[in-house]
Amino acid sequence: MVESGPATIVSGVAKVPSDKIGDEELQTTYWGPSIGLWMVRSIKSQSGTGKTRDATRLLDPAFNAKSAKAIYEDQGLNAWSVYTGGQYKAYMQEEFPPPPNTYVVQGGDTLSKIADKFNTTVEILTNLNNLADPNKINIGQHIILPGAIIIPPPPYVPPPFPTGLAPDKSVPSAKPLQQALKDAEYMLETVVASDNYGPKTQDAVVKFHNDNPTFRAAGVTRDVKIGPKGWEHLHRLAYEVNGA
Repeated sequence: MVESGPATIVSGVAKVPSDKIGDEELQTTYWGPSIGLWMVRSIKSQSGTGKTRDATRLLDPAFNAKSAKAIYEDQGLNAWSVYTGGQYKAYMQEEFPPPPNTYVVQGGDTLSKIADKFNTTVEILTNLNNLADPNKINIGQHIILPGAIIIPPPPYVPPPFPTGLAPDKSVPSAKPLQQALKDAEYMLETVVASDNYGPKTQDAVVKFHNDNPTFRAAGVTRDVKIGPKGWEHLHRLAYEVNGA
């Protein structure tokens, strides 16, 4: 429902749109738009091939489901930004209740509808939530309502450094490092995740060190190894870029 839109009830059954096409503004020579139930990002070279990200097949709900399953088995739920960003919690509010006097945006909501629902105005909600554009709200976004006690979010705490992480090793897995490098825009999203801390991961770490030489080993011009302090700083950068 977060990916492709709110459900409609037909004969007592919830129907979710399967024909949505999004992320068209993010297309490149490699990536196509995101398509269908799980908004699977298509790859232009796979068009017409029947492979996982074939744009000509992704509008078929069954094919889209199989593609999503294959991506999940390879990358886990982190392949979907609505998971890493927490938007899915908008539809699981019994499990993830929002703070008091807070409304969680769902599909089809507008700030005007929310203002009417809670007997307030768009202007008040815009100012209270410091919204740059009241016409742009996202599923899962928390809208503070008048009278709410505003509690600042807890400070971000990076995940613990995996002891033993080193170039050309697969234990511990290099996948968390690779994801942070991607989130901080030091590694291309198209690089396939791998347990091995291989050449592409090392190249991305070098780029990180070049931008943040404080965390590079003294006297080393090409430092492919990341330490606990660099790990922490990298994750903070990734958090600042992606909010997750």
